[in-house]
Amino acid sequence: MDKPFKTYDTLIRALRKRNMVINNGSEAKRILERENYYSVINGYKSLFLDRDSLGHLYNPERYKTGTSFKEVYYLFELDRKLRNLILPEIIKFESTMKAKVGHYFHKEYPDKNSFLDFGNYTKKSNKASEVLKTIAILSNSISRQKNNPVSHYIKNYQHVPLWVLVNYLTFGNISRLYSVCSDRVRLNIAKEISKNYMREYNLRSKQVSPEMLDEILGSMVMFRNVCAHDERLFTYKTKLKAVALEKLLNKNNIRNGDLFSTIVLLKLFLKKSDYKRLLKSLQDLLNDYSNKFTTIKIDEIKNIIGFDNHWIITNR
Repeated sequence: MDKPFKTYDTLIRALRKRNMVINNGSEAKRILERENYYSVINGYKSLFLDRDSLGHLYNPERYKTGTSFKEVYYLFELDRKLRNLILPEIIKFESTMKAKVGHYFHKEYPDKNSFLDFGNYTKKSNKASEVLKTIAILSNSISRQKNNPVSHYIKNYQHVPLWVLVNYLTFGNISRLYSVCSDRVRLNIAKEISKNYMREYNLRSKQVSPEMLDEILGSMVMFRNVCAHDERLFTYKTKLKAVALEKLLNKNNIRNGDLFSTIVLLKLFLKKSDYKRLLKSLQDLLNDYSNKFTTIKIDEIKNIIGFDNHWIITNR
């Protein structure tokens, strides 16, 4: 059965009946007028809900004693700032991958429209279907472009280089494309990423393999989508086969696939100065909100995102 429409005043009264403290109803109403009720309350209430001695939620739901509307909103606000913090850094990685895939594919296969040739991809038989899907995606992407460099190339040269087209592909499509590239292209990209990482941190013998890059790409695409679609981030996790990555970065628990694991992985791709700035901004943001919660503790939020203070200290 569909839930009936409720006014802001009705929603606020319902929250008060469930033990939520709302000292300023007008302020709460203004927030709900600005933000979606479902996004704020349903998205961030979990940590504030009261439970019985067995850990079960009460029915109907009720909030822990002292829970205020402002606290729930602060968590919503903190999560939005976390998205705004990490999204630009993931986009830098996305841009790096687009540049490298476009460059190394074209270097290996310089003929016109070589990326539309099935023979220029992986020879693994179990990947044949993925190769065909990828070629179809690339072809469709070309046909959708209007009044930009892609359409300019098509009009004037009857083809478009991959290094131009990659800028109009989604991050998910770039991840898919990399996964079906030939072994040589995949390895060359991974080698350059390894070289840049070692140079940035003055390291030796630190190699990112194509398989590691597959794992990272899959995870980063998911986190990018969460950020871009304004979805809840601090609880989000992906699945990672991260044993090799943990050894590479000398960091346990990357396999948890939580937000902090993603931040750890970004070290492989960002400039050292950008990475240090990211860690400082994360620490400053969490510190800014450390005194805004009374019903819950900031440490609960840190635990959920996988925050590792030792990593912060040793990399700042």
